[in-house]
Amino acid sequence: MTHDIRRRAASVFRGAVVPPAVAFSLVALFLAAGCGDDDDGSGDSGDSGDPGDSGDDGADGDAAPAPDGSTSRATGYVANPVGSIELVEGYVGERGTGAAALLRNAPDAPPAELLASEGPCEVWTHALEPAECDPPCELAYCVADDQCAPFPLPVSAGEIAVAGLTEELRFVPGGLGYDVDPELLPEDLFADGAAIEVTAAGDAVPGFSLAAVGVGPLDADLDLEFDVTLVIEDGVDEVIGWTAGGVAGTRVQLALQVGHHGAPYEALLVCEADDADGELVVPGSLIQRFPRQSNGLEQHASWIARFSRDVADGADGPIELMVASRTIIPQLDHR
Repeated sequence: MTHDIRRRAASVFRGAVVPPAVAFSLVALFLAAGCGDDDDGSGDSGDSGDPGDSGDDGADGDAAPAPDGSTSRATGYVANPVGSIELVEGYVGERGTGAAALLRNAPDAPPAELLASEGPCEVWTHALEPAECDPPCELAYCVADDQCAPFPLPVSAGEIAVAGLTEELRFVPGGLGYDVDPELLPEDLFADGAAIEVTAAGDAVPGFSLAAVGVGPLDADLDLEFDVTLVIEDGVDEVIGWTAGGVAGTRVQLALQVGHHGAPYEALLVCEADDADGELVVPGSLIQRFPRQSNGLEQHASWIARFSRDVADGADGPIELMVASRTIIPQLDHR
């Protein structure tokens, strides 16, 4: 199969005039939301079984029709959140074991779109070729030819308190979003099965509450080449296994990303399965739909994680809580 991804870097800021202060803020937001943690990203299909799951994460607005292949939701991944709160153990890239909170008045631009789904997996993409605006947008980005929209900017829901961890933790509004207090966190951030509650007091945007459970470390069988590279092949099913266990209802997420560090991912292949299954199969036919890397810049990391999530309906879109034990996959080789 041929792939039509152009082999060069593209900027989501093309056709925009971005003042330095706004550009600095946007880069900080992308670093918080997209560098090795795009999870993080994650709308819910409503059948994930996650403890604390509301069953309706606003996923209906995440999917966009694709020219071919299924666009039915197969995971609980929240593709276009306006807020994310991550409580993560394990190696998670630059952050290490830690916590982060991000609230904005709009999702990423351009938004992620569902390209295809099959089995327990989905492929999501961000547009590589933004629209062009003449004259260039000011304090905005170009969403369609000669159509500008404001950049997503940080907002405050007041102090965010987190209960149920091994040590007290809170997020406090800062200059570019939220700061974590304390900055230094214990290696064991939560106990397996701990009831974790997140409560925002409310400020410029209304308060909210979310709940999930602590998860134990994940022992995954990744079969990494040279201990660092996960190899996936077009048309060949990739079987990922792990030692099942932990709290009933927890899940496992595999997230494979392409795209350059400091910007939203170009493409994401995300799979989710019940923890008790002990295995998930990434269909080779879906791997064939997964776009190749478009450039040689420093890449996003991929990962596998045991997790629990909850999602609230914020005024501007979904707000996700992700509690996870995550193992980074340093390199991805798509053949």
